[in-house]
This record gives sequence, C-alpha cells and structure tokens, in this order.
Amino acid sequence: MENLAESQFNRIANHDESVAVQGLDDLFQWASETVAEGLDSRSRKAKDQQVRRQVLNIIHRSADLQAKAKHADELAYLQRRVIALQAVVSERTDEVSNLKQAIMVQYFGMQRIPQLEERIIQLETERLQKQKDDEDCKHLINALAKVKKERDYLEELVTTNESENARLANLLKEAREEVTVLKNRRWWHLLFPQKQ
Repeated sequence: MENLAESQFNRIANHDESVAVQGLDDLFQWASETVAEGLDSRSRKAKDQQVRRQVLNIIHRSADLQAKAKHADELAYLQRRVIALQAVVSERTDEVSNLKQAIMVQYFGMQRIPQLEERIIQLETERLQKQKDDEDCKHLINALAKVKKERDYLEELVTTNESENARLANLLKEAREEVTVLKNRRWWHLLFPQKQ
C-alpha cells in the first residue's frame, strides 16, 4: 500500500513539475532580466541558473506539499475504508461465531438422536404395555362385576337355602317328634287314641 501511494506521489510530482516548468518560461525570462541588469553574461547566467533553481525548488516544495496533502487525504480515506472493512470483518466474525455455536448445538443435538430414538421406542413400548394393561384391567373389572353378580346370586341362593333349610329343619324336628311319639305308643294305644 505504501509502494502504491509512493508511486502515485512520484507520478503526480513529475507531472506537476513538467507542467510547472512549461508554464514558467515567462517567469524565468522576467527573473533573468531582473537579475541581468548590471551584470556580465557569465554572472548573469549563474544568477539565472540560481534563480531557476530557487523557483524550481519552490515549485517542487509546493508540489511536494500538494502531493503530501493529497497523500494524507488518500491515507485518511484508506484508513476510513480499513476501519469500515474491519467493522464488516468484525460483523462477519460475529456471524461466523454464532454459526459455529449453532452448528455445535446442532452437532451435539444430532449426537443425542440415537438416545432419543431409543427413548422414543422405550416410551412407545411402555405406552403399548400400558394400553394392554388398561385393556386387561377393563377385562378384569368386567370379570369382577360378573363375579359380584354371581356372588350376589349365590348369596340370594344361600339365603333362600338357609330359610328353606330352617323350614325343613323345623319339619324334620316335627317329624322326629312325631316319630318319637309314635315310637312311644304301644299297640294298645291304637285302640285307645289319646287326645292331645
């Protein structure tokens, strides 16, 4: 970058010098006439060359100052461009950092996929087992309801049988009492029945 600025500065200086020298012929002529008054040709020529050198030095200094100012402007512009580019690079770096972070999160998420698939299969198996258990529970509840109905029916039968057994026990008791009474009777009692 410095070589580019230096080459531009040299081109500008050479161009400005040639333009400045070409347009200063009248100035050199006036300066040599002013210096030439009262001098011989050799002194006049030396003085003329000296004046020319001074004018060229002034022109070169002016061109140098202009080139330096232009170079400073270009440098300031390039610095502003570099700062802008650094800001863009910083933004891109942040974006890349965010993307890397997202990629890492996705990578670790992808690493967990087999475990999650196994867990899904396990949960699906548990859900199916729970459904089967619920169906078995419904069947058992239905069977229990049937058993309860049958138990109630059997309880009614037992209650009926107990009451029938009690009646039959009373009948049996009465029959035994009659048998006992009949056994206690003698044959002659048939002839003479006893009044009760």
